[in-house]
Amino acid sequence: MERRRRSIFEIINELFREVEERFEEVFEEFERPLWDPVKRELTPLTEVRDEYDEVVVTADLPYVRSLDDVEVSIEGRVVTIRAKLSRPVRHEGWAYGSCDYDTWFKRLTLPYEVEPSGFSIRFKNGILELRLKKKRGRLIRIE
Repeated sequence: MERRRRSIFEIINELFREVEERFEEVFEEFERPLWDPVKRELTPLTEVRDEYDEVVVTADLPYVRSLDDVEVSIEGRVVTIRAKLSRPVRHEGWAYGSCDYDTWFKRLTLPYEVEPSGFSIRFKNGILELRLKKKRGRLIRIE
């Protein structure tokens, strides 16, 4: 079986497509508003850090009293954070009118798959920190 060599132009086009896809993923996050008046949800500020053997997710959740008011679910590479505010936050604006928000909600796609049971949660002064262990072992196909 003969393998056809790819031209440099095909390789460059493939790289451009990959870069374009990554930019679309990043800018998609910025295009969404940080609130949803229909669901009465606010989107917290979050940070995802890649450390050696774990992924660290930090979320800013002001007006959340304790960890009992926070729900975290992990499915594959997706982490969902939902937290109940201790009191409603009212926003009055000319575009959407006024609305009381009572929930924080964020769904994140992580750079790696993580172990659903290998994690730790810390909540202090309105900051939630999740330390998620990276999933070990990868399937490598040899053709």
